[in-house]
Amino acid sequence: MKPGWVAGSARARALARRRLGAAGSRSVATASFVDAVTMVAGSPYGHSVTSEMSLTEAQRGVWATALWDLRVLAGWLVAGGADMVRILAGGFEIANIESQLGMLAGGRDVRPFELGPLATIWPRVRGCRSSDEVRHALAASPWGDPGTTEPARLAAALRLAWARRVSDSIPRLRRWAAAAGALIVAGERFVGGRTLGSSAGRDARRLLGPACEGVDDVAGFADALGGDARWVLADIDDGEALWQGEARWWNVTAEAALAALGRAQPGEVVVESVAVVLLTDAHRVCGALEAAAWGRAGAETFDALA
Repeated sequence: MKPGWVAGSARARALARRRLGAAGSRSVATASFVDAVTMVAGSPYGHSVTSEMSLTEAQRGVWATALWDLRVLAGWLVAGGADMVRILAGGFEIANIESQLGMLAGGRDVRPFELGPLATIWPRVRGCRSSDEVRHALAASPWGDPGTTEPARLAAALRLAWARRVSDSIPRLRRWAAAAGALIVAGERFVGGRTLGSSAGRDARRLLGPACEGVDDVAGFADALGGDARWVLADIDDGEALWQGEARWWNVTAEAALAALGRAQPGEVVVESVAVVLLTDAHRVCGALEAAAWGRAGAETFDALA
């Protein structure tokens, strides 16, 4: 084991303790919204969250803190480890790309996430002045050509490209990536009513195999999936219930990452597990903040999803 991995793993474990966890998140979910934001601002998420923020601002601050921790983690690692973190942090770059496309279409200019060395193509995309330029920039990057500039289809193509990149680069997370791909495809086909473009379709087949093509409903789609992805759609019969699969994906992902972290020796498994722990905790805290904003009904929903 290289010394860089040993040192990076030790520091990564320290970062994993910078989270609220299930119990802390439930405390946030059951508080009044004012108290909930104050609690989050007083936690490690106070890096980017302050007590006077709105729900949207606080949730973005939670994600910004998670991104900052991932940047710190990557900075401690040897090159291969930093590349792994960059791929796992791809959702932040997708968010920036979507915001850029929205701005180019006449929407408001949203402050981007500060990716720093975790960026793959964002510095170039940030300078694009048309959706066609964005597509060309993506085509020349590891994201690949999305095959479209239509916002919803491009978003699906990026998400499937992310799942494909995770699956190709981090073998231990292939099951996780395949399940994410199944949710993306199901959402496009059975909620959005959209067919996949050529690029997204290729990534879907790479993740899920060809057996899932041509089915007309969620249950048939789930039955056609391989074991790596079928679990996430178990007992889900229609698109309206896909949120249950999404909640299952996040919860199973969090539990698996914590379990792997508990038994792993210094090295790649520690790093990838900590990165996933940081992402899943941020997602849970954002859900807790939303539950607090809803009041009692929100807390009950949070418990049902957790």
